[in-house]
Amino acid sequence: MRAFDSRGRHTTTHRELFLLRGGALIIDTPGMRAVQLWAADAGLDASFADIDALSPAAAFRDCHHDLEGGCAVRDAAARGDLPAERLASFRKLARELRHVAAQADDSVARQRKSVDKIANRAMKPFKSR
Repeated sequence: MRAFDSRGRHTTTHRELFLLRGGALIIDTPGMRAVQLWAADAGLDASFADIDALSPAAAFRDCHHDLEGGCAVRDAAARGDLPAERLASFRKLARELRHVAAQADDSVARQRKSVDKIANRAMKPFKSR
């Protein structure tokens, strides 16, 4: 622990895999600072099968179970058939997945724009003929 800011220091020098009692795995690796969701759309539905089962009864196919009217998932939570904490967890993970997807879309768009610029510059001498 550093005295001037009371924060720790990254001290991992090797990879280590930990098996937890519930079957979950945690890996400690040198240099890893963040963990991010990836390709988790199907996993979200599988992890929240109870919410996924209620979704077809919602008024809108693209319902986020947040503010939309006629949401069967929100109705189930209001009745107490679905724990509010479970719905909150679903919303949080779904929001994170939308953010990751938006970032990926932005980077793909920037990459395409860069490639187009290079191609246009390369073609410039031929366009004036």
